Amino acid sequence: MQRLAYLLGWGITLGLLIPVLQTLWISFSPDSFLSPPKGEWSLRWYQAFLEDRRWVNSLLRTLILGVGVSFLTVSLAFTSVYACMRYPSPWNKAFKISMFLPACIPPAAIGMG
Repeated sequence: MQRLAYLLGWGITLGLLIPVLQTLWISFSPDSFLSPPKGEWSLRWYQAFLEDRRWVNSLLRTLILGVGVSFLTVSLAFTSVYACMRYPSPWNKAFKISMFLPACIPPAAIGMG
């Protein structure tokens, strides 16, 4: 049973990685169409990306926001867990339930907001 779960986990991981790897492979194509490179490889699309100031600014803004939000999330989660474990109170159960609510709301409902 454990072996089956292990194989299933690897199967899911590969299933999620295959489209990413295929996209990466196609990105080296010199053609304007979405086709894999046939003999000749090119960095044309990466050069076009790095030359366009709007894309580079967007990438930097995304990285800065991602690092900042990650730091904030880990900080808030750590302090919340620490407070629940260190200072027991009758409100802990309600607080723990409220911490899991965002994981329960479907992404479609969040996207509609």
